[in-house]
Amino acid sequence: MTYTTQIAKNYYGLEAVTEIPLNKRTEEGEMALRVTSSKRHSGTVSTCASVIYRKDDSSYSTVIFQDYSKTIAQGKVARITEKSLAEFHAKALEAVPAALVEVAAQYSLAA
Repeated sequence: MTYTTQIAKNYYGLEAVTEIPLNKRTEEGEMALRVTSSKRHSGTVSTCASVIYRKDDSSYSTVIFQDYSKTIAQGKVARITEKSLAEFHAKALEAVPAALVEVAAQYSLAA
């Protein structure tokens, strides 16, 4: 599958974000799987996949300890640049199909 990824610098450094629509709307908003990669304080780069609810005003929410959230990749990168983060994130996206199966099972979605 082809996903659109945005890389931007935030308060903590570079972050790569990919949002995959789950094609289900709830009262909280449109469900999506948000995959983010960023450098941690330990020096490793980590990729986390979380279910979010995107609202009409482009904000989003999630329920901690209830909604799906899992670290799908972790590794050491010598120096975090846009290119190295994009490569790491692209490699981590290979684990998304397995995460989508887990999400479908947790939320009773059609796979």
